[in-house]
Amino acid sequence: MLAEHKCKVLSIKNYIDNGKTIYKVIKLEKPEGFNYEAGQFAMLAHPELKNKEAPENPLWRPFSMASSPLQDFLEFCILIKPTGGLTQFLEEHLKESDCLLVKGPFGTYRLDEAFNKVVFIATGSGITPFMSMLRTLFLKGTDKKLQLFYGFRNANQFLYREELEGYAKQHSNFEFYCAASDDPEWPGFKGYVNPLLSEHAMKGSDVHYYICGSPVARESITKHLLTLGVSEENIHIERWV
Repeated sequence: MLAEHKCKVLSIKNYIDNGKTIYKVIKLEKPEGFNYEAGQFAMLAHPELKNKEAPENPLWRPFSMASSPLQDFLEFCILIKPTGGLTQFLEEHLKESDCLLVKGPFGTYRLDEAFNKVVFIATGSGITPFMSMLRTLFLKGTDKKLQLFYGFRNANQFLYREELEGYAKQHSNFEFYCAASDDPEWPGFKGYVNPLLSEHAMKGSDVHYYICGSPVARESITKHLLTLGVSEENIHIERWV
C-alpha cells in the first residue's frame, strides 16, 4: 500500500474569471522518496473534509501532477467545481502553510521516450499532465519535435501562459498554438483547436498525438484527427472527467 503523506502548501495561484475562481494552482512540499513519472496523478485530500460514506476517512480525489519529477515540489492544477466536494472545500478554506494529504503516484499515462514527434492537445485543466511532460523534457534537454495545441475559454483562463510562451521562444523544436473559444478581445485565434490542428499539426505515421481535456473535447478532437488520417494507435488519451 502506498504511503499517505502530509504536505505543506507552499503557494496558491488563483485564476479568476467573472469574479469566480475557475482554477487553483497549488504547490506543495514534495515528500522525501515520492517518485513518479511525468503524466501520472496522485490522490489528494484535506484532513478536515471527511468522506460522508465513511466518516472516519478523508475524502480522496485524483488530480494530475503539473510538476516535473525533476522538481523539488509537487504542483496540481485544479478545476473548482461548486458541487460541495473537495475542490469547493479547497476554494473556501485552503490557505498557504496549510497541509494536504497526498497518496500516489497512480496511472499509466506517460510519454513514450521512443516517440520523437509529439503533438500535445489540451483544453482547460487538461494542460496539467502535459506541463509535467514538457517541464521534464526541457529540464533534461530534448531534440524531439514538439507541438502544443491548447484551447481555453478566455484570457483569464489561459493556464501557464507566461511559462508556455517562454518555452516557445526558448526552444526551436517546440511550437505552441492556442485558441480562445469565448473571448471577443482575444488577439489570436478564436474558436476551438480543431482548425489549428488541420493547418499546423505535424502529420505522418511517426507522429503521436496526446489528448487531455473534457469528455466532449476529447471526443471532438479524436474524431477530427481520424478525419485527418491519423491512425488510432497513434492517439493517446487521458480519460478523466
